[in-house]
Amino acid sequence: MSFNNNHSFQRKALLTLPVELLQEICSYLGWRDLRSCLYQNSILLQITIPLIWRNLGDKYWENYEKTPLRWNLIKRTLFSSTQKTNTFNLKYHKYIQRIDISSSHDATFRIDKLTLGYLLTNCLNLTEISLEYYKESSFDEPFQILQDLQNSNISICGINSQQIISPIRKLTIQLCDLSPINLIHLLSLYITTLEEMLLEIILERDPLELEDLRRLVRNNKKLKKLKLYTIQSERCFEGKSLRDFANGAELPVAQDWWNPNIV
Repeated sequence: MSFNNNHSFQRKALLTLPVELLQEICSYLGWRDLRSCLYQNSILLQITIPLIWRNLGDKYWENYEKTPLRWNLIKRTLFSSTQKTNTFNLKYHKYIQRIDISSSHDATFRIDKLTLGYLLTNCLNLTEISLEYYKESSFDEPFQILQDLQNSNISICGINSQQIISPIRKLTIQLCDLSPINLIHLLSLYITTLEEMLLEIILERDPLELEDLRRLVRNNKKLKKLKLYTIQSERCFEGKSLRDFANGAELPVAQDWWNPNIV
């Protein structure tokens, strides 16, 4: 689907459809067509941005060349979101609701900490983040931005405040051969709006620091569910088990969820 001057009638007819139906139609578009929708009008802008950021991982890249230039273009659009574009104010960040940037490719294809910092300090409607990290020699923890913001160590266009305003309610993180210690420590100190968290640790390098995990539970008063996965077991905290753990109880008993066949 494309939008140009030769199809103005079809475009106007399309925009008369209910928003829910337009969202369904746009959800089938590839990244090229989604990007073309950004600059048509404010209606398509509001529909397209959540779709792009919801699928910025492997699904978004599809089978095309996975170039960092495309990700840099997305970031530039985000950081310049207060500039005038065509006849309407872009206000790009207002419409980002969910980020899924799980990717098995190297770090240049995934979010960096400055972009995450921009999102956390600008996106009032951002409620869900899904990330996937793999071991890398130059790995820079994106959530380190939390500490940088608190210490006023950030000076970048768009990050004008050290205040985190995004009400993150659900956080899903997969770590492969990476230590969870620093991540859990940062989350326990600076994130307070979680209602659900899923943490999957594959090839665990270091054990979790239980006191940091307890502080995370205590500081997120509305947290209803916490799931911890390792390659061999699952632990689920809900209700009484969640409150007991926050007050000093041991980890819940692990449940086996994957038993590899021994050859």
